Amino acid sequence: MKAGKSIVSRLFSVVLVMSLAFAAVPETTQTTYAKSTITAYLTVSDGGDILETKSGDDAVRLSVKLTGQSSYTVGDLFTAAHKQYCSKGKNGYTTEYSSDYDSYSVTKFWGITTNYNCGYYVNNTMASGLSDTISSGDDVSFFIYEGSYYDGTLENYSYFTKKTATVKNKKVTLTLKQLSYDESYNLVSSAVSGAKIIVNGKSVSYKTNKNGKVTIKFKKAGTYIISAKKKSSGLSVITAPYCVVKVK
Repeated sequence: MKAGKSIVSRLFSVVLVMSLAFAAVPETTQTTYAKSTITAYLTVSDGGDILETKSGDDAVRLSVKLTGQSSYTVGDLFTAAHKQYCSKGKNGYTTEYSSDYDSYSVTKFWGITTNYNCGYYVNNTMASGLSDTISSGDDVSFFIYEGSYYDGTLENYSYFTKKTATVKNKKVTLTLKQLSYDESYNLVSSAVSGAKIIVNGKSVSYKTNKNGKVTIKFKKAGTYIISAKKKSSGLSVITAPYCVVKVK
């Protein structure tokens, strides 16, 4: 009888401990994420031309502050940038959902109807969609194509290997590259030769050499927006590249 009573006591003790343990666990658990603040950058172009902000400045590396969430997407950046910089405000940006692809497409950007003929890159890498996550310091380029998907005249995405540069000797050397598809549909990078250089919206005498390089000289100190153009049969063959150069 003593042995049996001892076993019962031990079983009761185990059940009691387990009951208390389960009672200590809440019925539902909820993970909380700390809110963060990041700053990312946006550049906007159309047909190889840099567009302007509502204040008339070049829409190059626009500083966009995102706050109040634990993480942010390309779509969040686009929405915030329109509110802050676009003359049409938030109405200048619209998207459309496709059930076939289970994703959103940009139908209007910077107040311009895109007809789905547009693209965007993050840090010179093609984005897969508006839901792509971005981080502080990311550089996003949105462009509306002048060419068309249907006749194979789309511009190649182009970029300077430097997004920013600070110089003291009143000259800077930049390298212009483009991304295109090879026979296996892989993106490959190559130099852009013969591209005309644009400084603060005006065409200058400089052109890129066969290696895509160009050395630009400045007469005085200041901040300069550098871009480039290259055309074939009257159409742009590259999107608008950009580099912000500060001459001290």
